[in-house]
Amino acid sequence: MKKMSTKEISNANQCLIVLKHFVELSTRILPAFISLEFEERKTSHQNFQYHKIIDVYQENRFDLAISDVLMGSNILSLIQDTFQKTFQHQQHEAICSFEMMMAEYKRIKFYWEFAQNN
Repeated sequence: MKKMSTKEISNANQCLIVLKHFVELSTRILPAFISLEFEERKTSHQNFQYHKIIDVYQENRFDLAISDVLMGSNILSLIQDTFQKTFQHQQHEAICSFEMMMAEYKRIKFYWEFAQNN
């Protein structure tokens, strides 16, 4: 295994911080997106929120393998799957995917907290 330079370690840490923020953001806005997607009549404010959430996921593209490398997790794939299933109006599949995403989030959050406390 190649020894990492200080700059490479710093870059990996910054990437991990951005990734953690995106994951935590997803745990908050994907439930709202699912709810909004299957709302039959959206208010203008709900419609605005709905499109802002779509913008977040369509503008932020990650290499899905990065969460495997930095976190030992497929969390980015689960987030993408949840978004895609919701966006494609697959309610049952979206909810199942969201539940899998949340289970994985709880698993990696435990390790984040463990690492932070040590």
